[in-house]
Amino acid sequence: MPISTSAETPTRASVSVSTQNTASSQTINHTLSSYSLPDLVCFAHLHWDFVWQRPQHLLSRFAQYGRVFYVEEPFVHGDDPALEAHFEIKERQNGLKVLVAHLPAGLSEEATNQAQAKLLTQYFAENRINQFVAWYYTPMALSKSRHLQAALTVYDCMDELANFKFAPRSYVS
Repeated sequence: MPISTSAETPTRASVSVSTQNTASSQTINHTLSSYSLPDLVCFAHLHWDFVWQRPQHLLSRFAQYGRVFYVEEPFVHGDDPALEAHFEIKERQNGLKVLVAHLPAGLSEEATNQAQAKLLTQYFAENRINQFVAWYYTPMALSKSRHLQAALTVYDCMDELANFKFAPRSYVS
């Protein structure tokens, strides 16, 4: 699938509504279209293409009605410490965009978060992502996205990440 660098708003679904006017027994058909939902930006610990779970079920449905961006964990290039940080954008069903940060090897955790925050800021500006819902499947994404101003924030605790093998110390209390 070709890499896309911009996020186009998908065509909005039209909804037909029939109402019965009881006074005159007439059926009136209304078509609701061109409504707009805020963008949805999901931060996840799962790779989109790894398994088909709740995030994919929900977000692919949301993508039928608005722009959806799925931000995966970064890919660190251990073989190329001179690599310039960048996003790989993969388009999936209904125009959903999967964003994968590619980072050079050897960055500290703080530098990794700063590089991702910079990439997100630039991508949001380029794609006019202003009014959005932030949907978190991992609390680890807060350090790279906290500066972004979401209209609404959802934390969906799908997995107890502290119980995962090799969980970061910040998960374990």
